[in-house]
Amino acid sequence: MLKNIIHVVNNINSTSLHHTNIDFRALIDEVVSKEKAHLSELIDFEITATVIDTYLELRSSEDLNMTVYDKTGRSVKKRKITTQTTRVPMDDMPSGVYFVQLSNAKNNSQTIKVVKK
Repeated sequence: MLKNIIHVVNNINSTSLHHTNIDFRALIDEVVSKEKAHLSELIDFEITATVIDTYLELRSSEDLNMTVYDKTGRSVKKRKITTQTTRVPMDDMPSGVYFVQLSNAKNNSQTIKVVKK
């Protein structure tokens, strides 16, 4: 979003700037502030691979709750993830596409698509 605004601002010629009352510096500052706030809500984690076979390996700097959903949206696995590297067994699940939702104590969440071979 910020890149789009900067692109627009950079492509406005000086003649059109004289005919507007828009404070572009304030607009950009507001967008940057919102982007920083959004980034602070992201969960700090790493999944070693999104194409998996027998397990899903996660690393996180905070404790997380993990829920795995199948392609129909049905919850098929739940697990607590600790701040250490965690291997979640997936060999009991059939091949297919799954969505891994991770959430923290602040109720921030992120969802990642994984493919089970």
